Amino acid sequence: MYKYFTQTSWESSYYGGVKRILNEYPYISSSYDVVIESGPSTKLHVELSKYQEEKLVSIMFTTCFQSSEHKEFFTGTMSSLYEKIVSDPEALKKAMKPDMFRRSMKIRVDVPKPLLNGLVNFCKTNSELNPIFSEYELSLLDKSTELYILLNPPGENNPDESDDKGSKGKSALYQEGESQIKKITNNYKPKNNIEDWSVRVFEVDREEESEITEKQSLFAKQIFNLLDITQDPKSDIVKNLYQGKLDDEKLSEVLAGNNKVYMRKVENESVKPFKVVILADYSGSMSYNDRLRFQKQMLKSVYYLFNDLLKIEDLEIWGHSGEEEPTLYKLHTPEYPHFLETIETHIPTQENYDGPVIQELHKLVRSKSDKAVLFISLSDGQPAGHGYGGKDAIDKMKQIMEKAKRDNFITVGIGIQYFSEEGLYHYSTVINDLSNPHSVAQIINKAVKENLLIEV
Repeated sequence: MYKYFTQTSWESSYYGGVKRILNEYPYISSSYDVVIESGPSTKLHVELSKYQEEKLVSIMFTTCFQSSEHKEFFTGTMSSLYEKIVSDPEALKKAMKPDMFRRSMKIRVDVPKPLLNGLVNFCKTNSELNPIFSEYELSLLDKSTELYILLNPPGENNPDESDDKGSKGKSALYQEGESQIKKITNNYKPKNNIEDWSVRVFEVDREEESEITEKQSLFAKQIFNLLDITQDPKSDIVKNLYQGKLDDEKLSEVLAGNNKVYMRKVENESVKPFKVVILADYSGSMSYNDRLRFQKQMLKSVYYLFNDLLKIEDLEIWGHSGEEEPTLYKLHTPEYPHFLETIETHIPTQENYDGPVIQELHKLVRSKSDKAVLFISLSDGQPAGHGYGGKDAIDKMKQIMEKAKRDNFITVGIGIQYFSEEGLYHYSTVINDLSNPHSVAQIINKAVKENLLIEV
């Protein structure tokens, strides 16, 4: 009989057992430079997915590194190992390992079993975490399980001799390893509130002006012909409303929980003035399947479309990414109108901190204009970053967009070949190439008609 009950109540769960601790524990992103390879016959390998293994290690590091004593001891031990490896040409040769994410060679530094044992034991002192670490302790410490960190080789300006001393009696090689390891350990800290994040903003460097191809301009013209967002007064039937005349075509959707089954005929209506703000995802996953190249084609098309439709002060285009913290990249704004000179500039493909970025972008736009905003997000996934992601981040992101919506900030999500999270945006569609303008025009028309119409 257990003498305590955890917050996740795994003890009384009819499913999941101790694994429920992993499933219910707030999301923690693993560093790409920390790798666990469980032994094929261990309980860890047999029972947990790769994601769960990495999350277990992330929980361990996050818990232990909140103790400055454990964090400093870990940093010192691993820095000494790095120094020892780099100082020995034969050991260095054996330790070099390809980094699949950055296409470079890195130095593998294994976490010694005694050090790992100390981290596991520290986690077991936490009553919430004791069950999961007791369950997989033997697997983590098994000789076939490998936990290691990938570090960069020393920079060209660092001396190769291990006996060259830097400040405080530390060799330059030790300091090189220490600097990198501190950067990794600092990633493992809980960030439960959006307010904990600071968003950096950069102007993208200008390069030679890029051309819009005939295919991209044709796609834009096809969308334009399908759009119904004129500001000239006209008659129209607006559907998908919460009140009005019952729409017979929507009756079948009532049982499915759709309450927007009413319509209204407007005799003299127009679209209120609005801005278009476009946010493009430059996360690592956009490198797959040539999505990044396709996204740039889309950006050129929508720029061609809205640059003609709107005044210069009513169009903004941003990119976002970031390794350890969210970063906004300014591609085109009223004060920096250089889209065709910035679109081909390289932006690092790292993580996507959607919630903090959208919140910051809302603040930036509102600091300059009180117009209604059609906000278009181009992305292939959901929020994910160091110490950020999962259900908590998704729920918070939805709250941010709902708050923005009450401020006339209407969100449209356009999935670049893929959406990993349905229902993330108020209005959304997925597009695979430039052959189907209908889905883009349809979702924009719907967002405008349901939110930006006024009677005149």
